Amino acid sequence: ECEQRLKGVTTSTLAAVLAKKGYTDLFMPGLVRVAGTQPMVGLALTLRLLPDRPDGAIGPEDNARNPQRVAVEGVRPGDIVVVDARNDARSGVLGDVLATRMMVLGCAGIVTDGAMRDVAQLESVGLPIYCAGTHGAASPSLHSYADVNLPVSCAGARINPGDVIVGDADGAVVIPRQLAEEVARDAKEQEDMENWVLSRIKEGAGSVDYYPPNAARRAEYEAWKAQN
Repeated sequence: ECEQRLKGVTTSTLAAVLAKKGYTDLFMPGLVRVAGTQPMVGLALTLRLLPDRPDGAIGPEDNARNPQRVAVEGVRPGDIVVVDARNDARSGVLGDVLATRMMVLGCAGIVTDGAMRDVAQLESVGLPIYCAGTHGAASPSLHSYADVNLPVSCAGARINPGDVIVGDADGAVVIPRQLAEEVARDAKEQEDMENWVLSRIKEGAGSVDYYPPNAARRAEYEAWKAQN
């Protein structure tokens, strides 16, 4: 039920609800959706990248211990892979092959403050994907993979493993897992009220009293809600 509620509200509303609770920096600015149009809701599986240097390289023969592959192969149904690329989009962090592998494992989406590769092919993978840009170069030209499922920063937002990630046309937002039910409920209530406000505006009501609704308009809304 919580997941369905979150899919039914916008990230803008979620960001507003979170701000009222003191969480003002959980929307991830600057990320654009490059694939998928469906609402995205899932739990964060985090992957952190560091600047690359020669003595940190992991070759193909060591793929089993490469944190990137640990993250990819560790995907569980409903996970959203969040890649902390230090807001550096000068190299792609993932492409269509690994995105396809994660989709097969049940991944619900990908979010990164780095760049993605193979964008023309990513659309056919079927995952919602949010990133800071696109770049043809592979990640080893800039990044090395550091660790999996530790707290990360993505586009300035702190994300803990297991936090709830929601994405739509506006972008992506993180919800602390312990607040997910409460935030989903409050967001649904706020959007119900805003939909009522919108209906009144369409009928000719002015914005001064109705948006946001003052005490009298709130009372009007509560009376309307009780009858509908």
